[in-house]
Amino acid sequence: MPAISRSPHSPATTRPSPPKIVSATSDMDNPRLHRFRGDAAYHSCVVLWETYRTLCESWQGQALETTMRKKNLLKDRRGISPVITTVILVAVGIAIAVAIALWMSGLVGLFTRFEKIEIRNSYVDTQGANFIVHVTFSNTGSSDTSIDSVLLNGKPLESWTSVTFDVNGTSTLPAPMPVGVQKILTLTFPNPCHAVSGDAVLTSGVTVTITLHSTGGKEYPTSVALP
Repeated sequence: MPAISRSPHSPATTRPSPPKIVSATSDMDNPRLHRFRGDAAYHSCVVLWETYRTLCESWQGQALETTMRKKNLLKDRRGISPVITTVILVAVGIAIAVAIALWMSGLVGLFTRFEKIEIRNSYVDTQGANFIVHVTFSNTGSSDTSIDSVLLNGKPLESWTSVTFDVNGTSTLPAPMPVGVQKILTLTFPNPCHAVSGDAVLTSGVTVTITLHSTGGKEYPTSVALP
């Protein structure tokens, strides 16, 4: 049976190719695609492609906007100049160092203060049948103190008969001794002067030790010989 030749343009042998969307810039109005406009599949492809392209453009726009906002935020940040930062740090460091130094000096001064009573001189006079002992002393330390008792040969003044005293004209104890102040202690007692209890006696030829006792618990002695 002889072969039947068919024209390549015959409707029986010519079949339409499916629509092909090449890129986002494809022109759906291309004249060569006009013949497929009535096809439902073509229409669906066009709708889907346009939807996809719209979504992509919207997503890209949002991503670009977010990126630009971040860049603008980074550009708008204002920092402190390194020079100003250094000056501030140095100033703060100096202020802290000065505060610590003042605090430490106050503590050191508090714990290193001391009292020191220095006896300048001591001597004895006689007036009639009485002995008058003079003791000059001063506070050469760095802390104020007071003299709270006076001892004669290790005994308090009240342990002797008829002994009177005054410190710069004041006959009460304790006697305040500020730093740098000098005062005179005057003791008056008869010859002889006996202890209230015991056989101790203060008379001519006896060496008397006068001891100043401070409120800080220290004792400062000096001695004189009774004429």
